[in-house]
Amino acid sequence: MADSAVEVLRRDDIIAHQHVDAQSVTFCVELPTTINSVNPIVGARRVVEAILRLHS
Repeated sequence: MADSAVEVLRRDDIIAHQHVDAQSVTFCVELPTTINSVNPIVGARRVVEAILRLHS
């Protein structure tokens, strides 16, 4: 979700508006099948490897 190619409405986008109750806002995120050349990750082993790299 931190990828700049993912453009979604975020809490900070609405919290600044004084007449909007941020707790009352709901929305559905519909992401494309592929966001970039390495996403989505296919296979449990590749998912685990990607997660472990994040924590290195």
